[in-house]
Amino acid sequence: MGKLIGESGQEAELSSAILRYYGEEGPRLAAVHPLDTAAGDAVLVNEPTGTLLGVEPWNYPLYQVVRLAAPNLVLGNTILLKHAGICPQPVLALEELFRDDGAPGRRGRLHEPLHRDRRHPARDRERSCKACR
Repeated sequence: MGKLIGESGQEAELSSAILRYYGEEGPRLAAVHPLDTAAGDAVLVNEPTGTLLGVEPWNYPLYQVVRLAAPNLVLGNTILLKHAGICPQPVLALEELFRDDGAPGRRGRLHEPLHRDRRHPARDRERSCKACR
C-alpha cells in the first residue's frame, strides 16, 4: 500500500473495526425506528439513495474505501469506485472480501488499472495508453 508496515497495519486494523461495526450494527442502524412526537406517529426510515461515486486518494487506500463502502452497502447503495491506480492491491483485496461475504455485483473486476493487466497491449511506459498514465 506504499506505507510503513506500522502505518499500514494501523490502517488495516481501523478498517477492520469499521467493517466489523457495520457488519454487527448495520441491520439495527438501517431498521425503521419509531420516533416519539406529540403530533402523532412518526418513523425514521433509512433507504438507499442510489449509486454513489467514490474517488479515492492513494494515501489511505483501505480506510477511505471502507468508510464509504461499509455504511452504504448496509443501506443497499451501489458504489462506483475510482481508486488510486498506484496502489491497486488494497482495493482488489477489499473487492475479494466483499464478494466472499456475498456482496452483490457483476462478475469480474469492479476496477483494475489497465496497466496492471497483462492482456493490455500497451504495458510499457513508452507505449502506455491515456488511462495508464
